[in-house]
Amino acid sequence: MKASGTVRQILPIDLPWIPGHEFSGVVEQIGSDVGGWASGDGMFGTTEMGAYAEYLAVKPATIARKPANLLLRGGGLRAGGRQTAWEGLFTHGHLEKGQTILIHGGAGAVGAYAVQLASHAGAR
Repeated sequence: MKASGTVRQILPIDLPWIPGHEFSGVVEQIGSDVGGWASGDGMFGTTEMGAYAEYLAVKPATIARKPANLLLRGGGLRAGGRQTAWEGLFTHGHLEKGQTILIHGGAGAVGAYAVQLASHAGAR
């Protein structure tokens, strides 16, 4: 629907349009004011749009270093689940230390992150 332009009836987009939010890959080039990253570093992250592009320019704060035991093709999946869990718990849910939370689907991609993040934040 998005690629054909049909979605423009609901959500105006300018074509050509590149979909996608979660990505993983290898750093190709860095800006002169970027530290801590080098060409060839494996990473993953999220972006507002355009993650399906061959190349993507992002801010360093939007990416995380890929662990050595994680395949690149799985990195984008990690980014999406982590981000969704974080936003649900803290951005929208305002979860704080000492609160009790019920997480449905704790064995799924988002739920597994939600359980870890809530525990790290001191919630029950």
